[in-house]
Amino acid sequence: MIYKKRRQPSEIIGLTALLSRLKPNSLLSKEISSDLAAMRAGLGGEERLDEVLSRHAFPNEHVFLHDLSLKSTGTFQIDTLYLTPSYAVIFEVKNMAGTLTFNENPPQLIRILENGQKRAFGSPAAQIERNQDLFSDWLHARGLALPIYPVIVFAYPKQIIEKPPSNIPVLFPNSVPGFLRRLPKSHTILNSNELSALTKELMDSHAGYIPKPLYEKYNIPIDELKTGVTCKNCGHIGMKRALRTWHCKKCSTNDGFAHEQAITEWFLLVGRKMTNRECRRFLHIDKLQTATRILNMNVFDFRRQFKKSNIHN
Repeated sequence: MIYKKRRQPSEIIGLTALLSRLKPNSLLSKEISSDLAAMRAGLGGEERLDEVLSRHAFPNEHVFLHDLSLKSTGTFQIDTLYLTPSYAVIFEVKNMAGTLTFNENPPQLIRILENGQKRAFGSPAAQIERNQDLFSDWLHARGLALPIYPVIVFAYPKQIIEKPPSNIPVLFPNSVPGFLRRLPKSHTILNSNELSALTKELMDSHAGYIPKPLYEKYNIPIDELKTGVTCKNCGHIGMKRALRTWHCKKCSTNDGFAHEQAITEWFLLVGRKMTNRECRRFLHIDKLQTATRILNMNVFDFRRQFKKSNIHN
């Protein structure tokens, strides 16, 4: 049973918005497009595992939780958690082209592409071992101890693993259901009510990842970003505020909630607070009262989405 489904990462939403708001001929377009493609590939790999798991039934009581962000002795993120009354399995999913080699000293993942290009990345094995330790700490703080099995999943069999890690299984999605079925049947630690309570606490403890504003990451002056409300129908940036709605002069679409996307993009691109003046400038609003009303209408929703945000009138 899937209790927590996967959502599109805020980084993808932010990078997509950033590309649309960069001024023409920006030198950063190529770098940002490459980063966006890599993130979309990573999400595609995770969705590939989700699709395989959704086609299989498992005999033991269990839950799946996807894209779980938690904090214990450190913050950590689990791509997929498989939770049973007897044990837990954490999955780290990767979707990378080329021939891949895991080095253990120092911990690195080395990728060689078909053109011979060689690049080093942080080791997924070291990352999932850290997640295993931090999740164990999270459980321990609640008086629980479950065996935790770490697994690395590569999205497609075309990915060549020349040297896998020595102590962590590396699987492709179609092998995961069989792997789960073959795990040793250890004694039951949680009854059904306790498993449900733990699942609820995991979901309640989930804290959505808040990325740094992208203008900081890419060192983009704020005045180089296009401002305005985007039309969801045609993509035109610069909808005009009309009576209780937004009007697109390009395709004649009216949308009373179009400003919500623009405010979300502000937080992802620019910062953790939005003043009335910034709201008027970014949304192309003339009246102070209109900006105040928009901010007051959206303050709760956006504080919930960005828990550390500050929105000021």
